Amino acid sequence: MNRSYSLSLVATALLLSGLSATAETLPPQFLPEILSTSLARSDAQAEQVRGYWKAKAQCWADLSSAEASQGDTHGTAMIAAGNSRRIQDALEAGNEPDDAERPIFSRKYVPSKDERYGRPMWRADIETIDGVLNRYRERKCRTAKLGCLEVAQQSVYENMEETRGARWNHGRPEIDKALQLASEASAEFVANCSTASLEGIDVSKLERPLEVIEVPADTLFKFGQAEAKGLLPGGSEAIAALASKVKGYGTRAGGLRIVGHTDRLGSPAYNERLSQQRASTVADLIKATGVALPMTSTGVGSAEPTTGDSCKSVKPRQALIDCLQPDRRVGVRILPATR
Repeated sequence: MNRSYSLSLVATALLLSGLSATAETLPPQFLPEILSTSLARSDAQAEQVRGYWKAKAQCWADLSSAEASQGDTHGTAMIAAGNSRRIQDALEAGNEPDDAERPIFSRKYVPSKDERYGRPMWRADIETIDGVLNRYRERKCRTAKLGCLEVAQQSVYENMEETRGARWNHGRPEIDKALQLASEASAEFVANCSTASLEGIDVSKLERPLEVIEVPADTLFKFGQAEAKGLLPGGSEAIAALASKVKGYGTRAGGLRIVGHTDRLGSPAYNERLSQQRASTVADLIKATGVALPMTSTGVGSAEPTTGDSCKSVKPRQALIDCLQPDRRVGVRILPATR
């Protein structure tokens, strides 16, 4: 039995078990109509997921063609073509292609915010793209545009990995394409993913943030801590400065998105939890200053380092901890008010 049929049977079984509790209180003639409506909804969701995979297969194929036409110096065209083929093969077999894809980059690198040596706006745009993808994941929803956006995001990070040692001199077209897809994916999110907002922030309005502020976590918290009681004296000043900056935007500010980051030391589960707790604590502390804007807080652990490979050979451990300090940070994106 293939997986898609198995899922349909499971959904039907769950549906019937839920109906049994109300069967004695409903007139029998209504039950077929309720069952039919629920099954139709389940079929529509299954078709939406299939549309996601079909679109993703096509976008992998398109990326493969584009890379091949440029010489494919890094083997991206071959990987992308393989991803497309495996997705299509799984769909034809009636299976979910969850294990069909291979990444085209090895690690996420983002440009520095330094005006001289980095690309602050590129970085803000990449974070906007990632933010849309995170909202989909939080809602556990998949649409056709999401499939293509995930491919475009991989292309962005592949280019960032290639150009990180050359002052970020290429990759802007890939960012622009992903931004356009992020805008289109946001519209599909509103139409297909249960709710148009995430804790008060309208995802149908995809705009660049007014400002992205990053505070070193070592300035805010004692090492390994995430609660308000672990806040350092300098942390209180940093929170006050953040709140003042937000208030300075007045009615132009529509919300905050707060993202916690850690270094690569420790287990992935621990780092995700620590980064989430720190982001949540910062959100609470900003609210305590009187900022009443809608806020979301997310932790991404060590998934988005800024140090790259620069600390790879650093020893002993304390020197490594010091080297990785830029990765331990909390980012605050000040989002514009919707018009």
